[in-house]
Amino acid sequence: MAMHVRSVMVLLATLVVATAPGCASDPPTPAPDIGATVEAMVEAKLAEQANNVPPNPDLAKDYYNRAGGYFNAGEYQLAIEDFGKAIQLGVPNLQSYAYGNRGYAYYALGQYQQAIQDFDKAIQVDPDYAEAYNNRGVSYKSLGQTVKAQDDFDKACSLDSRFC
Repeated sequence: MAMHVRSVMVLLATLVVATAPGCASDPPTPAPDIGATVEAMVEAKLAEQANNVPPNPDLAKDYYNRAGGYFNAGEYQLAIEDFGKAIQLGVPNLQSYAYGNRGYAYYALGQYQQAIQDFDKAIQVDPDYAEAYNNRGVSYKSLGQTVKAQDDFDKACSLDSRFC
């Protein structure tokens, strides 16, 4: 009987130690969600901007660059999302390019009207952005609006001879 009680005590002690925090039987701690961390940074930056804190150009560039990678990989919807985040961060010298490239991603998806809207915004931010005029012209042409397309092609050519 004393041997049996002792075995139960050893068994209980083993169970207590095995279930204590930090023991090998604990489930592994999940890795942090990097996406959620980036999203939290964006939300914080947007909140800062609402309080007149200057935008963070590094974070906007990170989104812009990642969007370019997605675009090159054919992941157009992911590219659209990241170009949108770069736009939201409000870095002036990056916005026209982010709108232009997001427009091109919409074009690649066959969403020509949405592409035209983004090219319009790119041109509004930078009226000398020849590539935006050219790409808007291509979008108009895809919709059969040849007069508008030709007007944009002519404007792009007047701004940059590469489009002549």
